[in-house]
Amino acid sequence: MNKIKQAVIFSNADIGYSKTLIEKFSGSLNVGDKVGILAPNGSGKTCLLETIYGDIELLSGSLNTHGSLSLISQVLQIPEVMKNITIEQFLSQKGLSLPQINTFSEKNFQKSFKNLSFRDISGGEFTILQIATGFLVNPDILLLDEPTNHLDFSARKTLLKLLKDFKGSIIFVSHDIWFLDNLANKLWIIENNLVRNFQGTYSDYKKENQLKVSGAERQKESLRKKAHKLHRSINRENIRQARSVREGKKQTRDRSMSRGERGYFADRASDVAGKNTKKLQTLLEETQENLIQMRAPKRKSLRASLVTESKKKSIYSLDSCSLYINNSYLIQDITLDQSLGDRYVIFGKNGSGKSSFAKALMGLEPYRFEPKAKINHSAKIVYFDQQYSAINPEKTVLENMQIYSNMFTDDIRKHLSRYLFFTQQDVDQKAKHLSGGMLARLACAVITISPIDLLILDEPTNNLDIETIQELTLALSEYKGALLVISHDIDFVRKLEPNKLLFIKNNTFKSLSVNDLSEIEDIANLL
Repeated sequence: MNKIKQAVIFSNADIGYSKTLIEKFSGSLNVGDKVGILAPNGSGKTCLLETIYGDIELLSGSLNTHGSLSLISQVLQIPEVMKNITIEQFLSQKGLSLPQINTFSEKNFQKSFKNLSFRDISGGEFTILQIATGFLVNPDILLLDEPTNHLDFSARKTLLKLLKDFKGSIIFVSHDIWFLDNLANKLWIIENNLVRNFQGTYSDYKKENQLKVSGAERQKESLRKKAHKLHRSINRENIRQARSVREGKKQTRDRSMSRGERGYFADRASDVAGKNTKKLQTLLEETQENLIQMRAPKRKSLRASLVTESKKKSIYSLDSCSLYINNSYLIQDITLDQSLGDRYVIFGKNGSGKSSFAKALMGLEPYRFEPKAKINHSAKIVYFDQQYSAINPEKTVLENMQIYSNMFTDDIRKHLSRYLFFTQQDVDQKAKHLSGGMLARLACAVITISPIDLLILDEPTNNLDIETIQELTLALSEYKGALLVISHDIDFVRKLEPNKLLFIKNNTFKSLSVNDLSEIEDIANLL
């Protein structure tokens, strides 16, 4: 690798696609730095990576990079034009071969690839393929956009080790708290279109924020008490002013005084009381202004709403069934049933059949159960898949919603606002131009437009920012229907409070005690 001190240098840079997302950014990346980018969805994280990589030009300012770059892109929807491309065809465009990829992936991920088309590989397999490609070009600077998306526990631990051992510079986007906290030694935090440099880990950042919040709360409480005292002082002064005016009027009626003396006492009584009140009123206005300035604008929050209307308790039942894709079986001897209120979580290595199980429940070809599963066809089952296949990338946000609902446009707009699509510009965007988090929110809006009895979530936290994940978790905690969740997000799984944990090993379903949630990091060793 090249001997360089600073790998990336921004100076007064405006960054964005057609409009500015990040303003006047000046900052640098030293060799060996591992920088995590932290920001809400749609703030320009992916745009920042693509700008560094050279796919997007700066709107203004300057950017200098020193050394070769590799970008591991966010895995969203695989474009239709790519679905029929084979892995070998994809690799040849990058000057790599399938044997090279397999040597890397077998050593690190215990995974080998056949020359399949992209249509036939899982999100996790595509992520591993991109990781292998990114490392094999031997870059000086490695850029990663949500690299843990779709990865199982074991693969995430492997990726973390690879990145910790990497001698070059790393800039990455991740909302995976565990991964972010274990990798980043500094943060670029995008707030209000500006980038703040933070020296330290995510835990350090959270501690600093908590101290700021508690300090601000103490200051606000002090200002509130001061304002209350000033209100009371003004009231007392108003009473004193009224009394002084009355006394002054009495003195003006004293006929032993001259006309000039009587006027002096009347004016003096009113002036003294009025001046005191004005001073206190000025102090109160200053205190109230300080309070207003301390009230930071609240972040607009996702308000997901999940309801069920089913009167039937049972959703599906499997009795010694095997799961097949075409004529090859993936999982055998499955005995499982699920009813309203049940909350199940499925773990398993990438490619073990987790998503295939969900697709077979939905009746999607070429996935099937033998013997057939007993499905309650009056129950509404909805599948939130990794690739957001419910979304047509060529249609706008509003048009996508209109495919699934015949509600009036105003009612659809109201529903979309719960998922942070507020303006006409928001709903007129084509889906293909949305960020990963915005695409995930649109998929959430589509699947929740009507009541659901069984909600199947396949890696639902992929691409969502930390605050939105928290809001989604809250909505799911209030949902009364059945949940079937595929996720390797440790923090998210804990908060779901499932009543059944299932993992796939050696082509069979195994059960874990719910008590094992406390040891969930070690589940990777069981897979």
